[in-house]
Amino acid sequence: MLLGTHETGTAVTARVTDPPGLLASVTGTVFARGGNVRAIASHAPGATCADAGPSRPGRAGEAAIFVKVTGVLPDELVAAIQPLVERIEEVRNAATSSSVLPRRW
Repeated sequence: MLLGTHETGTAVTARVTDPPGLLASVTGTVFARGGNVRAIASHAPGATCADAGPSRPGRAGEAAIFVKVTGVLPDELVAAIQPLVERIEEVRNAATSSSVLPRRW
């Protein structure tokens, strides 16, 4: 399935400036906390991502990333990757598509 659509876990969509090595930094951060990246994708603003839906318009040089993770609590996942991204746009339970955290970032 594309991006592990029916797998459990926490799905995060974030806006990034897309520097070289960003996806490696995100996966390394998840691994360091005992998590497992089940899916990851990046796309330019305005493009679509199967699980994340259409991205919001962004600035030049900006992109969106989508990462689905198991083994890390949602609050811990956000705290871990927030320093690596411009902003967190959405955090969801990947199996139910329900929001798992109040929007506070």
